Amino acid sequence: NQFMDKKQKANNLTQLGVEKMKAELYQEALKYLDQADVLSPNDAFNLQHRGATKRVLGDYKGSLEDLNKADALSPNDACTLRNRGATKKRLGDYKGSLEDLNKADAL
Repeated sequence: NQFMDKKQKANNLTQLGVEKMKAELYQEALKYLDQADVLSPNDAFNLQHRGATKRVLGDYKGSLEDLNKADALSPNDACTLRNRGATKKRLGDYKGSLEDLNKADAL
């Protein structure tokens, strides 16, 4: 099945991206996460990690876009909310940051 092959390839790329994140190789992580997004653009797990990576790299707007999309696809995920809260803080949205962080803590 071509769809499953594409989804599996996207999942593999996401896992490689997560491994690079853990090794603090953020530029390399972003390359894998971007490739996964091309294959599977509505994968909340990939978007969550790509958003976190973009935040570390200083792309706060891109980070927020990914995390908002991840939240829309998979609402009330504590990791997404924590990452988005941290991104909002970097953007100076302290109220929004606190709301996300409090919501994550309540889950």
